Amino acid sequence: MAAEREDGNGAMKTPGGIARCDLTTGHPAFCGGPYSGRAILPQDGAYHLCDVTLGTARFCYGLYTGRAVVRQERGSYARCDLTLGRITFCEGPYTGTAVIPQSAE
Repeated sequence: MAAEREDGNGAMKTPGGIARCDLTTGHPAFCGGPYSGRAILPQDGAYHLCDVTLGTARFCYGLYTGRAVVRQERGSYARCDLTLGRITFCEGPYTGTAVIPQSAE
């Protein structure tokens, strides 16, 4: 997982930014510029739905339940089921488009 920290304004800072990337067999093949929108991001050991502006998470909501593409310990990405911010099941490696923290690379 990427390491996050807050800046003085409470915005979550992810070195390298958050971008929409095309992944092939679990690894980024191409990433666009800084992402703006909503993304599922790791924060304090759990996954949250966050508002992202120009590659920086500005506000994260409570623990996320649903499906998301997450980075596995071995470094590749998989599509996972999450319950209250925790991974319950993963399938992968993932091929497709996902919003990921660039510091994870």
